[in-house]
Amino acid sequence: MFLATRELAYAKLRYALIALIMFLLSFLVLFVSGLAQGLAADNAAGIMNMDADYFVLGEEAENQLTRSIINEYDQDTVSLFSDVAEPMGIHMAQVEDGDGSLADIAFMSFESGSNWFPEIIEGNAPTMAGEIVADESLQAEGFEIGSTIIDSASDMTFTLVGFSESQRYGHSPILHVSEEDWSEMGGGQFVVSGFIMESLTSGDAEQLSSDLDESAVVSHSDVLSGIPGYSAEQGSLTMMIVFLFIISAFV
Repeated sequence: MFLATRELAYAKLRYALIALIMFLLSFLVLFVSGLAQGLAADNAAGIMNMDADYFVLGEEAENQLTRSIINEYDQDTVSLFSDVAEPMGIHMAQVEDGDGSLADIAFMSFESGSNWFPEIIEGNAPTMAGEIVADESLQAEGFEIGSTIIDSASDMTFTLVGFSESQRYGHSPILHVSEEDWSEMGGGQFVVSGFIMESLTSGDAEQLSSDLDESAVVSHSDVLSGIPGYSAEQGSLTMMIVFLFIISAFV
């Protein structure tokens, strides 16, 4: 202890620099960790917040919800297998408000009365077809409650009646539309992108997967990894954090 104290007193600048480097490395680890969590939430909060163990997606979708379509046979199979399986629809789109404001968004829909509909933090929940709820981040694009929203692809017009929180997909705000509006977008039928399986054991998941024709049961983490850019972002940032810990150890 005495020798260590003498060494510290003798080389104050050297050890001050070492302490400064360790502090900066610690701060950088904290910063990169926060960045990783922030990017994850911005990219996938709408799916991360779903407390579901498994999803049913199309086999050819490569775990991407926006590529997945469940055929009628598999829809009937899932419905017979579980009475709590909830169908959902999702696709990426671009909307405008008629006054020059444009935004890239993700349309999402559930059946009427679904428990997966997000909590409203401002405004009101939809009460009729043509009303829509958006993630609060859409406000940054110039949209507000009462704004008219026009889907660039279908030319359907909606009225924004409320805002939700932490509803993002693919770095875009999620707009929740009613079952009726989603069916109109799909040409008169509710196009099912996937099923949310709230409570399912691994054994039941294997059994259901074997019963399906052109669909598969995938885990919640696989669906997150299937979101474009999610795995690449998180993998790169995790690697940076690991290397920072290694550098700290060497210092």
